[in-house]
Amino acid sequence: MAGAVIGAMQSVSAAPPSFEIAGVVTPADLAAGTTVTLSGSGTATTTVDGTGHYSFAGLHKGSYVVTPTQSGEHFTPLSSPVAIRNHSVGGVNFTISAGSQIFFDDFTGGTLDPAIWTVMDRPGDASNSEAECYTPANVSVSNGVLAITSKVQSINCGGNKYNYTSGMVQWTNFSFLYGTVEIRAKMAGGQGTWPALWLLGANCQQSNVQSADNVPPCSWPNTGSDEIDISEIKGGTLTTVWQNVIANGGGFQSCSPTTTDVSQNWHTYGLVWTPGSLSWTIDGVTTCSFSTDLPYMPMFLMINTAMGGSGGPIYDATLPQTLLVDYVRITQP
Repeated sequence: MAGAVIGAMQSVSAAPPSFEIAGVVTPADLAAGTTVTLSGSGTATTTVDGTGHYSFAGLHKGSYVVTPTQSGEHFTPLSSPVAIRNHSVGGVNFTISAGSQIFFDDFTGGTLDPAIWTVMDRPGDASNSEAECYTPANVSVSNGVLAITSKVQSINCGGNKYNYTSGMVQWTNFSFLYGTVEIRAKMAGGQGTWPALWLLGANCQQSNVQSADNVPPCSWPNTGSDEIDISEIKGGTLTTVWQNVIANGGGFQSCSPTTTDVSQNWHTYGLVWTPGSLSWTIDGVTTCSFSTDLPYMPMFLMINTAMGGSGGPIYDATLPQTLLVDYVRITQP
């Protein structure tokens, strides 16, 4: 009897599933031909079609960054991080920004340019019951990100002892009147931190470096010393963003939209300031608008994390915490 022949069983591994990232760049007539680059867990390049659409197919699970580029155009947002887990991701959209860019910093250098930014070295605002001393050591730049860290640290500051340190930066000389502000940031978390991206009237620009007090010509919140809070996180509530304007002697207007945890997720915080309106956005979606009692004098930008005060009680066990900023951009029509 012929010997039996048993064939070896072959093991065949199924190919891993593939996914797609897709989106739209608007307006379509300007977007056609825009180059869109994919980086991260995979790399690829594609071109926006005549209807404004683009897509990347055949992708595997991982973390990616999508970036549009076109000579002479500015995009909102500049780029978008995308995580593929178990399904394709759509709606990774971009808008070509109208107007001219008057300020941009994406923190690609290893330090802040002192001609552009001043780093605070002084106590916080005692009138707000703040508990921090701002120190340059708590401000750093690396890998294209500005970092401001808040922590438990005993320090002598301005003749008094403080138990906490944090960081604050402001524009050195630059200010602007009307335009669109766009800041991509991940805010400080924990309990007791009070991170903010905000504008203050240019009358306060020089004196604020030395003191948070209303040193003339600063006279908050009178005309020329008004305040616009682009994003303010208070009371340890990390899914609520306060968007406020305090102008012309104290007229206070405020909105408090919700979003995903601001300490765990990057968001793009926007402000559109015109002679007749103020509108705030989060990730391109309008969240707040006012049309009366608005600032009408130049303002400058500040980025900081205060501690205590409206940040609520400080719980040391939740520190340190860090505010991260990817970029700041200002455009005007």
